[in-house]
Amino acid sequence: MIRLSARIAVGGGTEAIVRLAVMAAGTAVGVAMLLFGTVVAPALHAHDVRAAWLRTSPLDVRPEGRPADPALWRRSDDRYLDRPIVRVDVAALGAAPPLPPGLSRLPGPGELAVSPAMARLLATTPAPLLGARFPGAVTQIIGDLALRGPDDLVVVAGHDAAELRSYPGVERVTAIEAEPEDHGSTGLLAVVIAVGVTGLVLPVLVFVSMVTRLAAARRERRFAAMRLAGATPGQIGVVAAVEAGAAAVTGTAGGFAAFHLLRPVVAGFPLDGWSFFPSDLAPAAPYAALVGAGVPALAAATAMVSLRRVRISPLGVSRRAVAPRPGRRRLFLLPAGLAAFVPAVLVSLHSDSPGAVAGVVLAFAAIVAGIVAAGPSLTAAVGRALGRTRGPAGLLAGRRLQADPSAGFRAVSGLVLAVFTATVISGVLPAMGGSAGKARALPGDLVAMALTDRDGAVAAPPRAADAIAAAAGRTGRVVELRVPAGAAARWRGKANTALSTVYARCGDLLALRMASCSEPAAIVAADASYLGEGLFAGTARPPSPPVGPAELAAMRVAAVAVATDGRPATIERARTAMEAAYPAARSTPATAAEARADANPHLVNLERLSDAGLSLALLVAACSLATAVTGGLIERRRPLALLRLAGVRVGCLARMTLAETALPLLVVAGVSAALGLVVSALLLGLSAGTPPWRPPGGAYWLSLAGGLTVAVAVTAVPLTLLRRLTSPESARYE
Repeated sequence: MIRLSARIAVGGGTEAIVRLAVMAAGTAVGVAMLLFGTVVAPALHAHDVRAAWLRTSPLDVRPEGRPADPALWRRSDDRYLDRPIVRVDVAALGAAPPLPPGLSRLPGPGELAVSPAMARLLATTPAPLLGARFPGAVTQIIGDLALRGPDDLVVVAGHDAAELRSYPGVERVTAIEAEPEDHGSTGLLAVVIAVGVTGLVLPVLVFVSMVTRLAAARRERRFAAMRLAGATPGQIGVVAAVEAGAAAVTGTAGGFAAFHLLRPVVAGFPLDGWSFFPSDLAPAAPYAALVGAGVPALAAATAMVSLRRVRISPLGVSRRAVAPRPGRRRLFLLPAGLAAFVPAVLVSLHSDSPGAVAGVVLAFAAIVAGIVAAGPSLTAAVGRALGRTRGPAGLLAGRRLQADPSAGFRAVSGLVLAVFTATVISGVLPAMGGSAGKARALPGDLVAMALTDRDGAVAAPPRAADAIAAAAGRTGRVVELRVPAGAAARWRGKANTALSTVYARCGDLLALRMASCSEPAAIVAADASYLGEGLFAGTARPPSPPVGPAELAAMRVAAVAVATDGRPATIERARTAMEAAYPAARSTPATAAEARADANPHLVNLERLSDAGLSLALLVAACSLATAVTGGLIERRRPLALLRLAGVRVGCLARMTLAETALPLLVVAGVSAALGLVVSALLLGLSAGTPPWRPPGGAYWLSLAGGLTVAVAVTAVPLTLLRRLTSPESARYE
């Protein structure tokens, strides 16, 4: 029976072979995407494992190796053209200091150990832009064991112990940390990750099932004819399973091959800010086996489910019996899923157990199932509205959607699920990273730097402001934010902490657009507690008691900011000059955008991952849509050809096909977006300590509109085949 099934699968001539090839190619795409999805988390963990040594401190969680002679250690962060740079200043205090991975010895005074990417960057970048920040000679290249990825920028600078002791933040260590960073994916963040992963996998599964159902109506008729000729339901099931399984197995093998071929290319994508080594993208054996066995099983199951009408009554298929319309009971699944989602989220927010997160995944899957169950009813409603329009295209499209709303929704289901997931994530992430208060963002062309020594501020070096202004060019103007001598400036990154007060000339703040004040010549006080997040007080006020010019000059510098022309080279020159003027600063110079990213690194990484994942999901959903439209045209080529013979123009058929796909897509996607906003508001409303929910910003709505526009354009691509598919030869019976 299997041999006969194989002959039937390929015995339909060129059309059958092309259909199997398309099914195999689509399955290969889905398998490759699933494999890449399984390696994301292990690859990100590999980054954390190799970067564990950068977390070295006197309180190491898991010290590596035997205790060694002590060393002085200071880790700081820098950047160049939006690329992060990690700098570690070290000084040995004995003959056998602790040794980081990837180094043969600890750099001595005036020596640098750099990563390969950093060595290339230093060799090709003018010193005023970068090299002047790292005085010394490169004597070692750091090995891969200490690097997150091949483009990681790391500098280990050697110092004399007496010199390094004068720097703030220096620690005395005797071992190297080996414990990876715990990103703390608990509470609301764990819920968001679980929702995102679930929502991103579903479009891939929809795509695989969509490809498997290619030309399903024609196969139904063929199998119905075999049933009428005496074949049993079991034999028909074997034929369908062999046909779908052969394409799925071939596609699965092709997907594994595509995964290995594309792995070096995908490794170059910096999902968390750093690229990967190709060896990081190696799927674990259990996941590879699950994908390798699960995709063919899904394809076979989809083929078996599609034979439901054939098993019940082959005459119903041969006589073109109308599929039953969706009942109202299907609409109750969506509110049931929402009702289950609320307690699942509450449990997960107060528990870190895997079972709590699994409950959120199941509840979210129930909401998705509710969307899928309610989708045909919405599609039927769109069909009824189209049926009331004038013109043959709208009438034909409306009749088609009313006759088989499930097929109409199936074509757009992948994109609808992607829109729903994207809306949930877009509605939650901005609130998770929001800062409160009356502070406002610093201008984008401004570079600011917070300073400190053991007293909380530093004495301004002679002519430091002039050197920084000269590096910034014609637009360079520097403001020094000062605090009274002996007072510690308290720099905080969260809203519920003590505030800092700094003093400056009102005219300087106005010139740099940092704050508003009324008297340019006056000395004012301002709130700088959010400077570490790229924010500054919206309004400066007269200090109490008043501060005079002499008192201001006697104060110590707590922060410095310089205006630039916004060009990357100018910003880097200003950054280098600021670091040279204040080598012992507590932080590195940063623009407002860079400071906000540094204040919420985990959230920035999550946003970067969600953007990549959602883009991939939308791409897969667009492929599903194109496959569904193409398959629908192939299945209905004879009815469409008969309409052409009856006098209907090709343009009318094209408008009909576009209407029956684009209108349900826009309507159901709009409902899904609204539902996604409701779910995101629920998540934030149930989470204590988060800012109130706000609608997503303009970027989300532009992305949504652009994505739907591209989807409609993708729908129109297969219509170029309409004239050929509806030629008079297609009107003949098989």
